[in-house]
Amino acid sequence: MLNIVEDGLPIANNLLKISSPGEAELGTGLTIWDGSIVLAKYLEANPAIVGNKAVLEVGSGTGIVGIVAGLMGANRSVVTDLQYTLKNLQHNVDKNKPHSEASYNVDVMELDWFNAATYPTTTRDENGSEKNWDVILGADIVWIEELILPLVNTLVAIAGFQTDVYVAHQTRSKFSDKIFFTNMEKHFTAHRLFFEVPEGFTSGATINIYHFRKRAI
Repeated sequence: MLNIVEDGLPIANNLLKISSPGEAELGTGLTIWDGSIVLAKYLEANPAIVGNKAVLEVGSGTGIVGIVAGLMGANRSVVTDLQYTLKNLQHNVDKNKPHSEASYNVDVMELDWFNAATYPTTTRDENGSEKNWDVILGADIVWIEELILPLVNTLVAIAGFQTDVYVAHQTRSKFSDKIFFTNMEKHFTAHRLFFEVPEGFTSGATINIYHFRKRAI
């Protein structure tokens, strides 16, 4: 299995260098999880998903997915997580800025799923007008039971009816899965996508990518 911290993560013509302190006592957001690698490789294979789009990543952790969205041509990519992750997130965003003149617009922002005051419900287009996010991304964000309903509430609040939501998901608890999918499907349509990550990039765990779109009222 590839060691991302030591070897880097090859994405298109880039080699991502990601700092992962892995200080578990602070939380899960300082560790590289397989789901982020899978979703990053999916974006590499399907760059039109984020190209020229306004992209928000929730539960970014080390920022791999949002950084890749920026490298794949997003007009704006915002990586978000709790306060304790932000220093490392900014470090990783800065570290992976291309040396070329290629567009790379990646920002770091605090987002607490329990605090609606931190919800970035809209972004701005090139003219400065408010607009909904085009794409919301999340990788390995369904695990701890008490975080699942706040996560769903966050997605409901920040997704517009035309927003595409992509979640890379690994089953860690059938009960957690039931809470997540039951509540998501109250507000979103859901489809599982086919994607086979290249061998050697993950530990081999089964990770599925789901596409969600908010239901019309």
